Amino acid sequence: MRCSAVAKFYRLLPRVSAGIRREKNELAQEFAELVLASRSIGVRAFFSRQLLLVMVAAALFAVLWVANVGGPGMGLVPIILYCLFIGNLTTPIMNRLSPLSSRLRFPRDWVAFLIFLFLTSVAIASLTVAIIMPLYPNSHQLLFLATVERR
Repeated sequence: MRCSAVAKFYRLLPRVSAGIRREKNELAQEFAELVLASRSIGVRAFFSRQLLLVMVAAALFAVLWVANVGGPGMGLVPIILYCLFIGNLTTPIMNRLSPLSSRLRFPRDWVAFLIFLFLTSVAIASLTVAIIMPLYPNSHQLLFLATVERR
């Protein structure tokens, strides 16, 4: 009796695993369709901006590491956090403020936009430092350090 049950199990195993794979593929396809159908243009733009901000942070980290600029807060994780915070806070605010400067004529629109950008960047940089510094008070002790020991 036991041998027949084991033999039956081994005969059914390929069919069961194929059914599980088929159901898994169908579930994955339904999930992908649901995600693509529910995504708006704003969500896609947000995620593409995150990729851009992480790449900018990695490039900034590489430049600082090659230039041998070191110190507390110069690790990869704080730089990524700063870039994500600053980028995600600056973009929506400047998108809201840009219609105010675009109504002006040529030289004044740039001056107004740069004034808005300066004021926004000062406020957001201060807010970002106020948020990240309590989270990482000893950021120089993080895993990825940009400092290189000098001999």
